[in-house]
Amino acid sequence: MAAKDVKFYRLDIKEHRADIQYINNNIRFGDRIELNAMGHTNLYVAIKNGASSKDMNFIAFNAIGTPLCIFGLTTIGSENGRLIWCIGSNDLDKYSREFILYSKQIIGKWLETHDLLYNYVSVKNIKSIRWLASVGATFGEPFLINGELFKLFTIRR
Repeated sequence: MAAKDVKFYRLDIKEHRADIQYINNNIRFGDRIELNAMGHTNLYVAIKNGASSKDMNFIAFNAIGTPLCIFGLTTIGSENGRLIWCIGSNDLDKYSREFILYSKQIIGKWLETHDLLYNYVSVKNIKSIRWLASVGATFGEPFLINGELFKLFTIRR
């Protein structure tokens, strides 16, 4: 079976505003839980406030231009590691193989310059947990964030 056509581009918050809104309106269940637990009700505002132009952020589209996900790295303060994140639309599930292959390449590149990638994932976000495990993440014990159980995950060089 041939790979489905998925294109990845650097995320430009202004240029991709409508695409970010599409993902917000069609967000995967587990990603919505995580955003809500972190106090975000609008994905565009969360991305605008959290992702700077110096960070490595991407957006993926299918062959007909439907936004599939946004993902990237964010610098938090002066920490040595980088916060890795991904927010997907329900459409991403149809392209999981392609996304896993590409994200492994990107994460490999990120690990050339950063010893540690990390974030927190809701225990309810099964799809993200599977993806993270496939790219080498290890997980800590669950703990509460605003009433939701999360696990710290790390990906190391």
